[in-house]
Parts: sequence; structure tokens; C-alpha cells
Amino acid sequence: MFQLITDRSQQDVNAIIAILQKRKSARTPEEQNLLDDANSKGSYNYTDLNRVTEAMEYINNQLTGYGYQTGYQKIEVPHDEDTASYSLTNIIPNSSFEQSANWSNVVYDTAEFYQGSRSSKLGPGTVVTTSTQVTTPIIGHKYYGRSYIKSQGDIQPQDCRFELYAGDGAGLNFVFAWNQGNFPDWTMQSSIVTVNAVNGASYIIRNFVVSAINPCWTDCLMIVDLTAAFGTGNEPDKAWCDANLPYFSGQYTYTPPLKDPYTWYETDIPTEELMDAYLANVEALRSTLGVLESTPQTPESMEALTWVEANNIEQILLDVQQMINQVVESFSRSNAYTFWSGYRPLPSSKTDYGRTWAQLDSMYVPWSNLDAVDWYLLNYGNLEVTQ
Repeated sequence: MFQLITDRSQQDVNAIIAILQKRKSARTPEEQNLLDDANSKGSYNYTDLNRVTEAMEYINNQLTGYGYQTGYQKIEVPHDEDTASYSLTNIIPNSSFEQSANWSNVVYDTAEFYQGSRSSKLGPGTVVTTSTQVTTPIIGHKYYGRSYIKSQGDIQPQDCRFELYAGDGAGLNFVFAWNQGNFPDWTMQSSIVTVNAVNGASYIIRNFVVSAINPCWTDCLMIVDLTAAFGTGNEPDKAWCDANLPYFSGQYTYTPPLKDPYTWYETDIPTEELMDAYLANVEALRSTLGVLESTPQTPESMEALTWVEANNIEQILLDVQQMINQVVESFSRSNAYTFWSGYRPLPSSKTDYGRTWAQLDSMYVPWSNLDAVDWYLLNYGNLEVTQ
């Protein structure tokens, strides 16, 4: 079921205005989260357009299913599509341990693996696996690292790291995961590291545990230079990388999927024409059934929308949904209209569409419990219904 908001207040608006008046760097994490929150009541943005449109689609489908012509029109939103492709490189050679190359001090295990046919088994005892030399990291670049781990109970090592390494210390080692904990199933570990200094000349990959209580297995290691792939300031965050970048060895080309033409995105521009169509849909649903006197009027424009008008848009839809529910729930055994034909409006006291219960009785058609009848079955003449 959809979610609508009708309790916005001036205080909600004031809170958002106060945050927007601050420089972005001066905002607290809580304030930024409030701006980004899809349920924030102090603004009306693309998340609200999507949420309210979802409610309108639901109501429109109900009404058209009952035979109404609503006049509702789906709005196609023009998007600036990102058609560029991005080339990414996993800097770790033989990153899923499929070949006996590039690594030293590795115990290969063919019984446990996340992908392919084998993994690196670490511990118990002291095990250090190291790769051959890899690309030297670049100062200022952001790197995304990922590994998969599985363990036989809690590992409890003295030390454990998956890292880009040229020694211990600032600018020498960059840790992407810690090989510790209890992982009964293969689990992804990932992080993003920003390289602020480079103090080494020869970097390798180290993936190890020291004096572990129980063994673990790691597989499908990956380190990607996000800055090189997406550009400075355009690097995606960890959540995006986790969701959109598959494990790969060597190189991978990411091509953004095309945007849904009926969904609003943060970068879309709500033009006057699009907003007029949006309000026209609200009014189309409002006028289909003939709403209650207390139902608000549809705003004339989305320009300079007030919190009262924003509440009204969503209250209209709640009122229409309430009317649909009341009419449907009124189908009970009485001498009121009870039978609805799918190509006619819902029966009501003001229409002559439908059959009364007395008329149904006069048809001499057997049934055992017509109160529980399925309206689809009634529509198609099958009145032999059991509860």
C-alpha cells in the first residue's frame, strides 16, 4: 500500500530552510540526512513526486478496473542520460587464486571457494600470502577494495589484513579488510580508502592471518582505482560499488543502465509543463467519483508550493481512496444495489446500475453464501459460490 503525508507544518519547512542556509561543509551528518531523507516533510522534491505518483497509479488502476474513465495520463520524464562507459581495472593479478602464479606462501584449497575452483586457505598458525608487485597507488585517489571470506568458527587471529602493502606505517599500507570474525557462509567485505600519502616504492598485496584459532578461506580479491575510472569528485560510494560492481579479474567496463522514463531522478528538471500534467492527474482522480465537500481543491500550480498545498495534494488521494473503500465495503446483503458490471460504474444510491438482492433472488440461481461472493465470478454469471 502507498504512503502519503498530510501533516506537514511550517516548522518542517523552517527546519529545511535553516539547513539549506548553511554551507554544505558546515552541515552535521544528521542535517544532511534530513535533506536526503525521502520522507522529509519540509520539502517537495523528486522523492515526493515518485511517492505520490505511485499512489496515483494505484488508485487509477482501481478505478479503471471498476470501469471508470479517469483521464489519468502517465507522465514521461525526459532525462539527461549518462551514456558514457567507465573502464575499471582490478590491480590484483590472479585475484581468485585460479592459477599457481603471482602469489607466495599460499595454501590453495579446491574444496572451498566463492567463485571458480579454489581459494586461499589462511591459518590456523601463521600464514602470509603475498602477491607480486602491483601498481603504486596515486596520492589523492580513492580505491575500492573487496574480498570474500568464509571461516570454520571464530578465527580469533593475532593479526589479519587484506591490504596494499609496502611496509607498516602511514603511506605504506592501506587496509581494505580484516580477516577476523565468524563467517559460516561466504561474506563480502569491502571498503574505500583515500590515499593521502605514498611513502613506499614497491607495493604488493598481502592477505593473511597470524596465529588464528580456526582456519578461514578468502577468494575473489579486488582493488579498483575509482578516481582513475570515474574522475575526481565523481567517485561512487561504497554502497554503490557493492551493488553495481561485480567481482572481476583484469578489466571491466561499466555502462550505466538507462533510466526509467516514468521515474523522477534527482537530476531531473520539473518544468512547468510537467508539473501542470502532474496536477492534472491529481484533479482527474479527484473528479472521477465526485469527492466529499471537505476534500481540498487541487492546487492551481506547483510554483511556490506551500506546505498546506502539499498536504492537500496527498489528502485528495486519501479521500478518493476512502470513497473507493466505502463503496466496495457497502456491497452487503440488503436491498441496496449489490451487483456491479465491470464496464459500468460502481453501484450507488444515485445510479441505476446493478441488481438488488431481491432481483438476484428472483433469478432462482443456487448459491450457498452470496455474501462472500467474488465480484469477478458475479460479473461472469457464476453464482455457485461457497465460502
